[in-house]
Amino acid sequence: MKNSQGDTLRVHLDKYRDIVGLRSTRCQRKYNQDRYKVLVLDAPQPETNPANIATTDTTSSSNSTRAISQMDADLKTLFYFAIFDGHGGSNTADYLTANLDEYIETAKPEMVPKVIEDLRKLGGYFRNFRPHFLEPFLPADFEKRGLKDAADRARQQRRVHIPGKGGQIKPMIFIPHPNATEEEQEQELESLENRATAAGTKVGSATPAPTEVLLSEEQRKQKERAATNKSRVEVPREGEEEDEYDEDDDPFVIARRRNLNRTSPLPGGSTAYFGTYRSEYASPSLRAEDMVEKERRKQQAAAAAVAPMPATMTLEQRLCLSFLQCDAELVRDKYRDGSTASVVIVQSKGAFWETEDDLDLILAHVGDTRILLCEAPRGESIQLTTDHHPDAVVEADRIRRMAAYVTADSFGENMFLGQLANTRALGDIAMKPFGVSAEPELVRRTVKASEAAFLVLISDGISSVMSNQEVVDCVKLENNPTQAAANVLNLAEQLGAEDNCTVMVVKLPAWGSKMPDLSKELREYRWQSEAQQSRARRR
Repeated sequence: MKNSQGDTLRVHLDKYRDIVGLRSTRCQRKYNQDRYKVLVLDAPQPETNPANIATTDTTSSSNSTRAISQMDADLKTLFYFAIFDGHGGSNTADYLTANLDEYIETAKPEMVPKVIEDLRKLGGYFRNFRPHFLEPFLPADFEKRGLKDAADRARQQRRVHIPGKGGQIKPMIFIPHPNATEEEQEQELESLENRATAAGTKVGSATPAPTEVLLSEEQRKQKERAATNKSRVEVPREGEEEDEYDEDDDPFVIARRRNLNRTSPLPGGSTAYFGTYRSEYASPSLRAEDMVEKERRKQQAAAAAVAPMPATMTLEQRLCLSFLQCDAELVRDKYRDGSTASVVIVQSKGAFWETEDDLDLILAHVGDTRILLCEAPRGESIQLTTDHHPDAVVEADRIRRMAAYVTADSFGENMFLGQLANTRALGDIAMKPFGVSAEPELVRRTVKASEAAFLVLISDGISSVMSNQEVVDCVKLENNPTQAAANVLNLAEQLGAEDNCTVMVVKLPAWGSKMPDLSKELREYRWQSEAQQSRARRR
């Protein structure tokens, strides 16, 4: 890279303590599952040569302008800063630290259909998954291809007969779990075969006819009278009204609903249900939504058939694809733990900490780690990301469609499905069908060099005990980013932080500007209060 004087520099960012400050600790946890990474991305080479683009008409001229603009953006230096907070283990966080930046560099348009198809195999929330940022790269026949795959999976379903209560043989449909391997499916079918064999019935054979029972003369006459009465057509008399049929009172319908409700799919296992009437009781509102969605996709397919597929990808599209590609790989390799991810790419001509040009901040975010921007000279904290918690308005509306539930733990924190504090994460494959998505929140923000003081990336161990403004004000007190990160971490520990804590401070051009300390009195009060409580506990 080059500095403002035009000199070529080679900088190891995560070891250059005057530019990037890093501090991380396990705090009161047994292990530290937070991870971070800092590097310079290889700018993708543009595939189109603007000198070879004809400009004979308006359309080609606009395409040429877009191509040149994209090339100019790609020629800028891309500085990559990322923070990951693992939960349930550190395997997913380690995977993201090692591979996410490489996926961003190697992202290509032709990868999109395969990644979306892999995620759709999860079913549930991902059954009709179609991310907005990757729409231009899906072929016109993508939905038809998905229907064909669904038909192939339906043919793989096997009808079996197993004994129910009282030895009665009932037909069942065995549907393999999407994450189950062929070996696991065969083991499940083998257990069903053993049950059927014990009852004297082979899997896949027809239901045996009931044994003929000898009836007495009186029983035979009663059976004939019942058949005769059933064949008669009763005509209502004058003044009498025929009883209106009520489906809720029909014992046959009640029995079918009881069987339907008794067998609901659970994560991690196979799904089997009695009967063939599962679709009869689908919610009318859901069917209406499906019709609207089907019509929308038909219109999109018609538009895609006319518009050619783009040959290049924007940085936002690369980030979206890389997040989903990592998630698909984690699902394929069956990573049971999960991780949040907050990535910010600083796009700059030359050194970002001393440039006089505007800076482009491109963010991709999943979970509750945060990215903060300090704006000079006012010194205010600007949160660039949104915490993906169950009580967030957008997330609550999204997961409500899957009939998922949210409960509060003993500390009053809302938990998705009673297990996760985040509704978006990478990994966590058991929760994927219920709405835990890795589709990132994407933000692009252009800031003036004179107004950008610094960036702070923090994990939820910090944000759980400190406000955004307190974090930013702690950084202002130091001239060195590394010492500033240490200040934030020390105050968080003094205020009783328990979770893993990680702080990354990134110096921007307006670093060192004179700014007011907006939370000084609050920090002093909290520090004195915590010190008094600590002395009281020691007594």
